[in-house]
Amino acid sequence: MVSFEHADFLELSSVYFQSVAGSADLIIDVQTWHAVRKSSGSDEERQYLQQACRLLKPGGHMLVVCGNSDDSDCVPDETTVSEAQIQIAFGETPCMRIVSMHADQFDPTPAYGSTPPRCWIVELERTLVEQDQ
Repeated sequence: MVSFEHADFLELSSVYFQSVAGSADLIIDVQTWHAVRKSSGSDEERQYLQQACRLLKPGGHMLVVCGNSDDSDCVPDETTVSEAQIQIAFGETPCMRIVSMHADQFDPTPAYGSTPPRCWIVELERTLVEQDQ
């Protein structure tokens, strides 16, 4: 069964999220993580990672699509991240491991025009360690 819910992902005390903890096989994030993180190790980034770990069942996967600051046409800002920043954020999260990561390109849109920016596509897996509080 597929269930789509609208909720504040960073609201850790949400009754909805508490009721579905450890039940998600897949979380798909398109341009959310890099928008909420503000800086490496920020409260928002920690909340995001904690919530993802809380929701995914062990062995569950998360797909993250985010802006790529390694794009030569890009001026790095808060909407883009480097490969190193991804490695730090997700590689040092005890409840997840990076399965794969590769550079790609967003689809053309009216906002992006005919030459959309580059992006990262990151596949993560929820490890079997105990969930953080």
